[in-house]
Amino acid sequence: MGRGWRRRALGVAAWALALLLGLVWSSGADVWADGPRRLTTPVENIQLPADRPVRVAVIGDIQNGLSECSDLLALTRTLKPDLILQLGDIVNHASPGRYAALHGVFREHGFEVPVLSVPGNHDLDRSNQLGHYETWIGPTQWRIDLHGWRILGLNNAAGPLTPPSLEILKASGAHPPDRGLVVVAHRPLEASLEPRPSIVLSGHVHSSRDFVDEHGTRHFHHGNNCDRSHDNTPNEPPSVGILTLGRNSFDWSVRSIPRRVKLREEFRRLAGGSVYPVIRAAPAAFIAAILLLIVAGTWPPTALAAEHEGRRARSDDQANAYQSSARHSCACA
Repeated sequence: MGRGWRRRALGVAAWALALLLGLVWSSGADVWADGPRRLTTPVENIQLPADRPVRVAVIGDIQNGLSECSDLLALTRTLKPDLILQLGDIVNHASPGRYAALHGVFREHGFEVPVLSVPGNHDLDRSNQLGHYETWIGPTQWRIDLHGWRILGLNNAAGPLTPPSLEILKASGAHPPDRGLVVVAHRPLEASLEPRPSIVLSGHVHSSRDFVDEHGTRHFHHGNNCDRSHDNTPNEPPSVGILTLGRNSFDWSVRSIPRRVKLREEFRRLAGGSVYPVIRAAPAAFIAAILLLIVAGTWPPTALAAEHEGRRARSDDQANAYQSSARHSCACA
């Protein structure tokens, strides 16, 4: 009896694994539905209101935190921003699968508002390049002018600002904005910049900090968003910053959410981000594995039934032999 039930348990486990692999395939296919395309909005296509202050939502390091990212996007929708800025480390591992999973979160929880981003150190691939980031997210540096304010997205993912980013910064000094310059970079920029910005936004450090340097530049470190790494400031929840750029001033506020893990988003990250890329590379082998598991799940119950019939036949033979022996004993008596 014990051996038969062990075989049945193995069969059920094989069926369950085949079902799980099927769910992974389905979820991964949904995550990859859009294929490689850029998440961010081309700056030339961004049109923002000129008759009121511009509200910019600022989201820091996302990395592995797709659960938190989905909740932050839901909160951000209620704040009705004109633009979303993401401060780098948009994934924790620069692979197409992780970027595809992130696209799935934005597709489901995002809304019709322009998105701009700068690359972080986790957006660098194994060759220390940003090729996957440029394919799936967007350009590594950019400039946008907003009715007297100018925002520069700069690239310091690998450490110092890159030469193209320094050129953008230098060109901005030749034709300065009327109201103020906002610099966005993943790593905090502690050194003096020329031209001097009014505001510097950065992530990387997984905690919040707000200070004014000796040159009068206001720094906002806003990296305590989604990632669950050990260097988060204790009890500091994921949050979205709101930068309001007015005619002659700016304002900064922060809204937070409780940190929670959502099964759907974690499955999306693992299935679409890690497993499905392997399936895409060898779909025939994956189909064969599912079929093999189905066959393996079918075999133990069949074997168990055969064993049960054999046990029943042996029991009948023993009973018949006993009855025959009993009749023989009676005859002798």
